[in-house]
Amino acid sequence: MTGGAPALRPAARRAADRAVELGAAPHRRDHIGLAVHELLANALAHGHHGDPTLPIDIEVACAADGSVTIRVTDRGLAGPWAGPPPPGAPAATLAARGRGWQLVRDAAVRHRILRVGRATVVELTVAAPSCYHPPPKDTLVRTLGLLGGMAWPSTVEAYRAINEGVAARLGGAHSARLVVWSVDFAEVEALQRADDWDGAGRLLADAARRLETAGAEGLLLCTNTMHRVADAIEAATSVPLLHIADATAAAVTAAGVQCVGLLGTRFTMEQAFYRDRLTAHGIEVVVPPAAERERVHRIIYEELIHGRTEPASRQRYLAVIDGLSEAGCQGVIAGCTEIELLVGPEDVDLAWFPTTALHAQRAVDWLLEDVRARSVPSPW
Repeated sequence: MTGGAPALRPAARRAADRAVELGAAPHRRDHIGLAVHELLANALAHGHHGDPTLPIDIEVACAADGSVTIRVTDRGLAGPWAGPPPPGAPAATLAARGRGWQLVRDAAVRHRILRVGRATVVELTVAAPSCYHPPPKDTLVRTLGLLGGMAWPSTVEAYRAINEGVAARLGGAHSARLVVWSVDFAEVEALQRADDWDGAGRLLADAARRLETAGAEGLLLCTNTMHRVADAIEAATSVPLLHIADATAAAVTAAGVQCVGLLGTRFTMEQAFYRDRLTAHGIEVVVPPAAERERVHRIIYEELIHGRTEPASRQRYLAVIDGLSEAGCQGVIAGCTEIELLVGPEDVDLAWFPTTALHAQRAVDWLLEDVRARSVPSPW
């Protein structure tokens, strides 16, 4: 959709009409139209600074759980947005902002706000029982092997995100078919400190073979740093390894970002294995200065791998990110899976690329590649 404010009402009406065509209750048409109008108005005001020439993407599709999802995506010019006020917010807050969100809540079974690079994506889901379309049992999902424990907190998040992604796509009681091998991170960390990457490669290659023997048809290495030995894992197995840097590069490219800052362990920031994978996709990569790299690394190993998130450490990370912004970076890659436990998109002004979440999205896409999901393309 383009055209600014005059185009909002007809676009919202078309989206509501399409939702009804796909199975939403006809008597909810006006409620849905008002809610979509609110989403479009927010996209125009917050995402585009009112520029009528910038397109707002609108998608309307059946979901497998018996609902219709309407997705509105802006171009993210205004940067991070706080979103609607929470339920029960003080009257003064509701009067200042977010009054239209009551229309969204009234129309929707559920709604959520996502960040994709700098863009804001808002999804409005309404009931549509006729959309329910269970996939054929013989093409349900593949089986994915998770090679985790490096460290365990990020493996937990990857496991959660993959299962939630499969459930959202297939509906009902569906979850992902996963085989998990969790290593003792003390062994891996000792090999890292000793600069024994060959030994680390042998350790993880053995674990990967065990996952394949257990039925894994693909592998996901739940860590950024240990992709340093991805070649050893691929050489030891006959199933595909879904590389975290490829999933991240795809998201950076899709967001239109050319220059990114890379945060992670010292190994990830300083060695070539990760940066070269990104630059192969045409992405310029910047890392913090040496003293800041050491600070970022220390917080990971002394706090985050143990599940500790300290406010002071968050502020230190944000100061590093400010420096990357001053160096010309348009976005930041959270290139250690634990970093996402400390810093989120709401904390930064740059485009934010959380590698655990992006890797999990790639895993869900791979798991469901053979599923014949019923989805109706948007007419816009």
